Amino acid sequence: NYSDRVTLTHYKAASQIHHAEALGLVRRRKHEMGDFIYLDKAHAVMLTYYRNNILHLLAMPSVIACCFNNSATINRESIKRHIKIAYPFLKSEFFLPWSSSEVGQIIDHVLGCLSSADLIIHHEDPDSFSRPPISTEKHAQLTTLAQVISPVLELYYMIFALLAEHGSDTLTRERLEELCYLMAQRLSLMYEINSPDFFDKKLIGNFINSLIKLGYVSVNESNNLELSEFALNEGRYARRLLDKNMQYNILQMLRTSTSHQ
Repeated sequence: NYSDRVTLTHYKAASQIHHAEALGLVRRRKHEMGDFIYLDKAHAVMLTYYRNNILHLLAMPSVIACCFNNSATINRESIKRHIKIAYPFLKSEFFLPWSSSEVGQIIDHVLGCLSSADLIIHHEDPDSFSRPPISTEKHAQLTTLAQVISPVLELYYMIFALLAEHGSDTLTRERLEELCYLMAQRLSLMYEINSPDFFDKKLIGNFINSLIKLGYVSVNESNNLELSEFALNEGRYARRLLDKNMQYNILQMLRTSTSHQ
């Protein structure tokens, strides 16, 4: 459990959806092969309040699910390495309760829970995990779980990519925030990313604060940002948490925008 103070509803998923429909928060589109449940734009923004109230509960399971975006099978140690890169930023953003020394144990616990729920498949020799076959409902559920935290990870990667592309001692903090906001906004429009947090200036600012606090980035006498070699290497490694198509979209837009400057 995340905390002893967390309570879970006894209602089944279908009952929760019907309740949300009755409140006018979601809409249903009938279809012979299965109904669609969707949000209009106004309610999508409003419901971010409710989502943000519980997002910390799903952050660790979601980032583990992201490890399977590009890998059908991945060993336990690689999962831990991927997540330990992102964890300091996630901890700061979502006020996660575990210290860096506790993360490995938490990852082991969540892997066990996901395995028990058949969202991933554990192999003992070697100690690794696989995602379910792509045609199964469990695979769809794992993918949906990964999407919970994906917009935040995509924003983090975008900032790393901007710093790497422009190089050290070329961008002020203010200029980096502006470029990241504009890129995120453009990606959101082009690919219909229905998440206001994807181009949230506060989230961008918090991430840059964390980069400076952790020593990944420093501000020099010219008020420009300098990126450490360690941060460059870790940023490249962390991209494995992202869907390859989104990696490509971010890098393509970055290079296009740079060539137009």
